[in-house]
Amino acid sequence: MINIEEHILDSSLYKYDLTKDKIFTASMFGNDDIQNFLIIKHKKDIVSNRSSKTDQSTLGSVFHRGLEVIFSGIENVEVEKKVRLINVYNDWDVTATIDYFGIDNDKKIIYLSDHKLTKKFSGIMVKKDYEASGYFWQLQVQKFILSNIEEYKGYSFDLALNMFYKDANSALDEPVQERIALDVLDNEFIYDKLVDKLSLLDLYLEQDKEPPECEQKWFRKINRTSVPTKCETYCSVNYLCRYYNKKSMVQSIKDF
Repeated sequence: MINIEEHILDSSLYKYDLTKDKIFTASMFGNDDIQNFLIIKHKKDIVSNRSSKTDQSTLGSVFHRGLEVIFSGIENVEVEKKVRLINVYNDWDVTATIDYFGIDNDKKIIYLSDHKLTKKFSGIMVKKDYEASGYFWQLQVQKFILSNIEEYKGYSFDLALNMFYKDANSALDEPVQERIALDVLDNEFIYDKLVDKLSLLDLYLEQDKEPPECEQKWFRKINRTSVPTKCETYCSVNYLCRYYNKKSMVQSIKDF
């Protein structure tokens, strides 16, 4: 008899690419610099120190695995499509795993969708200023990679976020799912943004100097204690972060 929890964990854990040190993923674009610094510097240790229990990231991974089954077998559609550009800047490879890739070869259009299992507040914030959202930039980087691959040159792109809201209230007829269409940025602009990220990350790594702590920690009050939800629940490198391990923050988490 299999251990169900262990099987779910093994099947849903994100696996870092260890073939090269300087690999920057599309999903890293929305991270703070300290997160990316710790991922690059310690990713071999991160793989071996994976959580032994299910958490919010497990829930998201299981959700994506279910969508893989839903979309599998559809003509001209690929799920979890892996793409890569070599030596985009200063020996950095840029990679992406695309949730939904659809292609219309007659109209020469590529449809990219990223699926998010999240809360209503995330959808509100994306629509308020989606260019400030890591979700937005994740799709832009995916588009940048594809449009630089010979097979897809000359194609136009349709980008969208598919938001699935965990806290939608059916009694109030709130939508559980929402499609948010995104503008498509020029490749030159995306490249400049990538270079900004990668050059700063290079500087921190070369100096072995940790970047400043994350600007947003998503504090919320639990039992009269401020808890950094982003650090506690959504950060895979929190145990490596000296800011997270400050005594005052650890005390708050114990109360949580």
